[in-house]
Amino acid sequence: MPELKDFRGTVSITLPETGGKVDLYDCLIAADSLAIEKIYTTDTAVPITAGQTATTMSIRASKYYEAQETTLKLMVKGWDFTDKDGKELKPTVDNIKKLPRKDYDFLMDKVTELTGEKRITVDQKKN
Repeated sequence: MPELKDFRGTVSITLPETGGKVDLYDCLIAADSLAIEKIYTTDTAVPITAGQTATTMSIRASKYYEAQETTLKLMVKGWDFTDKDGKELKPTVDNIKKLPRKDYDFLMDKVTELTGEKRITVDQKKN
């Protein structure tokens, strides 16, 4: 009988601005995909006034960004960043958001490539 284990591999990348090393899982597992799908399938209608509801682009965009953050959290296995005292920093979403924009975009592009998830950039959102 086959052993059920984590079959994911890892991919190491170097961020272009800081030179930080990031280890990413090479794919999502079923539980990860389900967690992301759950974000998109929750009710996005909000009350406007008594008796009215609307689903707006900004609400859908907020769901998208929530899913994007969840994907980051699930895909980043580790990294080599430390705080000012040399203590290892965990790759939390809050810490990832502290990266320079160039590094963040590079990381998100790699995550998008590995997962096949679509990514909306700030420029695309304006159109």
